[in-house]
Amino acid sequence: MADFLMFESDLQSIQIISNSLSYGMNAAKGENERKKYMSKIGYLYPDYSLRLDSVNDFNALVMALDGSGYDDMLRQVANSD
Repeated sequence: MADFLMFESDLQSIQIISNSLSYGMNAAKGENERKKYMSKIGYLYPDYSLRLDSVNDFNALVMALDGSGYDDMLRQVANSD
């Protein structure tokens, strides 16, 4: 059950970042707003948190997750467009 919760937490964090990019929240105010909703559990926390804070487009999101196990999944999404 713990693995499932950590996985879901990671997906929620990725979704929050993706949605914030769609709504133009990549400026400093948007980054601060995004931090409020980022999960403090999961496989991405705390190692990838700093990388994710500076994401300002989808390619940067993929690069921030490099080596996490989620990067291949996001690369497939990016290449499907």
